Amino acid sequence: MSLSDFASLATALGVVLVAVQLWYSRQQARTALEDELSKEYREIALALPPEAFFDSGDGEDVPEFATNLRDYLRYIDLTNQQVFLRSQRRVSRRTWRLWRDGIRDNLTQRPAFREAWCHLSARMGRSFDELKELTREWDVDPAWWDPPWWRRPFKRLRAELGQAD
Repeated sequence: MSLSDFASLATALGVVLVAVQLWYSRQQARTALEDELSKEYREIALALPPEAFFDSGDGEDVPEFATNLRDYLRYIDLTNQQVFLRSQRRVSRRTWRLWRDGIRDNLTQRPAFREAWCHLSARMGRSFDELKELTREWDVDPAWWDPPWWRRPFKRLRAELGQAD
């Protein structure tokens, strides 16, 4: 191998490394932007009364937990974001399992959370889609709801083997 061949190989490798670094930087910038927008949304949403998010005509019956409704709404919004982040594979499986177990425990075992979830989800029909999907099938990992093209055969195989988690 001549010096010229080595230089060409080093140049090609350098170009590949620069391309990978650019792709990685773009992914980090996207993540930072999404996180910042999510934070800003929450700050704005929390300044509004929860009833502002209800579907029209659903403000007539206010349950006992209404004095803390804003806090329940904040919790449910956060858990929906957690489910979304897992569906986008931005959260590890280990972290997801801890989050999922906590969410399931709160929404199924604690009456006040369960009632608040039922109240809010019924009145905010087009909101919390990810959390609604999770509550239908607790053991299906959101990361497998819509896997990338190269993982789709594995999704079918896992479903056939009954290993959804």
